[in-house]
Amino acid sequence: MKHLISHIAYIISGILFLFSCLLSSCKEKEKVEPDIKLGLVSEYKLNVSEPSGLCRFRNSTEFLTVSDQTNKIYVVSETGTVLRNFDFTGEDLEGIAYDPGLNEVFVLEETSRQVFILDTNSVEQSRFPVDIYYEDDKHGPEGISYDPETKHLFIVVEKNPGKLVEMNLNGEILNSYFLSFADDFSAIFFDSKDNKLWILSDESKTLSRCDLTGKALNTYETGIKKGEGLVVDPENKLVYIVSDLESKMYVLSIP
Repeated sequence: MKHLISHIAYIISGILFLFSCLLSSCKEKEKVEPDIKLGLVSEYKLNVSEPSGLCRFRNSTEFLTVSDQTNKIYVVSETGTVLRNFDFTGEDLEGIAYDPGLNEVFVLEETSRQVFILDTNSVEQSRFPVDIYYEDDKHGPEGISYDPETKHLFIVVEKNPGKLVEMNLNGEILNSYFLSFADDFSAIFFDSKDNKLWILSDESKTLSRCDLTGKALNTYETGIKKGEGLVVDPENKLVYIVSDLESKMYVLSIP
């Protein structure tokens, strides 16, 4: 009888444990409501079809972006003027990052799930796969950013499920975290000033300031359709977002 009671108690404790895990899982999957809407400062027409990805380049007045239609890399000004393009053609380009120390450019291809490392003369230095398990073949890596101090790359996987992946320049996966605070994840920016990540969602139309595990700390409404490229200027409290749908670059203010 004692053995039966002990066995029943064990089963009940197991059920309670599973129930608590289920509640915890449900809580983790709750969407984060925006704190406030970002203010519109200006918007510029961008003569790049379907721009996707954005990063600073060489100085504070130049950006790099990619087109997932032409699959080219473009140097653009702060007002969206195309200054030149790289002599490189990829396939399904989605994200871009730049290392001012090494003077190298990191280009993310979604379909091939690869990162290409180029010099500024468009010469390929190396490449490596973003070698994680993808539960949905239709949704791969969408955004990339770079920490020049640790020389680590941060990559977001779009959805089903969303993921944050941290890699080194040898292509090794250092960390991987599931993301669930938005409907999808389209771009990422590493802020070296306070060691935080900013993650953009084009479907939720939100921008979230996150810790390095992808936990959302603050969330803002962008109001931008198909925002797929992101740069944050924390000193001046400005955000630059490129819209894939509208071929525009928006400048927004952080409250």
